[in-house]
Amino acid sequence: MGRREASRSSFWRVEATPRSAFVDLSIKPRDKSLIREMCRNAIRLGFSALGLTLDPSATPEEMGAVKSMVADFKPQLEVFTRAEIAPRKRRSLLNMLSQVRNRFEVVSVRCVSNEVALVAARDRRVDSVLFPCDGNPRMSLGVASICRNPLEVELQPLIMDQGERRRRCFLLLSQDLRRALAAGLPVAVSSGARDLLQQRSPLALSSILAALGVGGSEAAKAMGSLVISRLQANRRKLSHHYLEEGVAVAKRPSC
Repeated sequence: MGRREASRSSFWRVEATPRSAFVDLSIKPRDKSLIREMCRNAIRLGFSALGLTLDPSATPEEMGAVKSMVADFKPQLEVFTRAEIAPRKRRSLLNMLSQVRNRFEVVSVRCVSNEVALVAARDRRVDSVLFPCDGNPRMSLGVASICRNPLEVELQPLIMDQGERRRRCFLLLSQDLRRALAAGLPVAVSSGARDLLQQRSPLALSSILAALGVGGSEAAKAMGSLVISRLQANRRKLSHHYLEEGVAVAKRPSC
């Protein structure tokens, strides 16, 4: 999507808020009762958009109920649905992608095996890949060299873990980021917050990214333009007017 086309999106006026379009790619409320309060808190913290991670098996009725629950936060906060899947085998990954891609606005894959990492890195149905903070697999040089999708960095472990666990997580994430950035891959960031106490402001998240070795311009993209452009493209594809890449059903002009 070109910059001019993106700026004309019917649901997001990027050009109106170039400095304040901060996005938290994912929150994971412990309970549905926290959703509205976490959305209010995201607005107070300075976010313009928020990814709400739902169970990949959520029914259309459940998803509709959640969307209705957060609809009145517009235009202050754009809430979008996100699915996170963590299969261990290639076949399971492909099956799960076919089930969630046409229902969720953002689809992320948590790579819990090298087999899945190699496939998810190249599959265009995937919006981001992320790696566990407690060991293998990692964003290896091999995965980075073939990857077409952004590396998502979930900061919740760094926010909540302490001592040796936090130190190990920091080292692993910084290594992943170094390899991704060296390969020219974009980076996306999510808080992964489970409740109000785990939510952080855009400044706090960017400070953690800086400590991990992500420069200012890359950090700005990670919390803004990268996610916005992906979201715009995905919503266009979910539209009933969309047929395939570059092909859409033209609207009949009204008389």
